Amino acid sequence: GEPIVAGTIAGEAVSMVWTDDVTVAVVTRSGTETEIVEQVVGGTSSTIAGPAGASITTVATATSSIRLRSDDGGLYVRRGANWLQTAEGISLLAVQQGTPQQ
Repeated sequence: GEPIVAGTIAGEAVSMVWTDDVTVAVVTRSGTETEIVEQVVGGTSSTIAGPAGASITTVATATSSIRLRSDDGGLYVRRGANWLQTAEGISLLAVQQGTPQQ
């Protein structure tokens, strides 16, 4: 089908992921500021600040929780209003789809 515009963003889009059936999360960067825009298809959007001082390159989801990977391999998870670095040395951030076969 024809592409549609879901919304506009400020800055450069760095990474995106579906967070559920109708919501897309987009990491944007403008200078040293990183933001995460959550856009409901056909609905509203919300913007949250990314981790302070981290240059984010990848976004993924796991059990409805957004995870971010920084340029230097830090893994960040949001807890309440804060971003916590939970690991380092991460080279790839991905999401498993479906159930593994035995």
